[in-house]
Amino acid sequence: MGLHHVSQSKGLSHSLLGGKSNSNYETETLNAIMTAAATASLPNPNPANYEIVRSKEIGPFVILEIRYPDCTNYEGHKILVFDSGASLEEMKKARWIDPHFCEDKRYSPIARFVPTLRGWEMAINMCEEESKGYS
Repeated sequence: MGLHHVSQSKGLSHSLLGGKSNSNYETETLNAIMTAAATASLPNPNPANYEIVRSKEIGPFVILEIRYPDCTNYEGHKILVFDSGASLEEMKKARWIDPHFCEDKRYSPIARFVPTLRGWEMAINMCEEESKGYS
């Protein structure tokens, strides 16, 4: 059964409230609980707990598909593009890669793509296009 407001399902509210009839207060309380559950934030990935699934270096850019096992959206997969001056080999040895944008970190991505085949191809295309003019 999907999450939806109590006013849309008397059977759901009836069973969750122990067979009692709904008052406005009970209905509003149950709606608030269900809304909070539906909008609960997903766990952030642990930047020290990751596995590099695939990688590619194009000009000054490094593209990584990383799986963060403690992250639940997209089964923990992230496609990240870096332009930090670090080589692919350095990135593979890094102990900490945070997928979030941050100016203070050495390995901060400059772009993220949806972790699909199309996202991977888009990351490659972006890096190839941006690499034009680099020596």
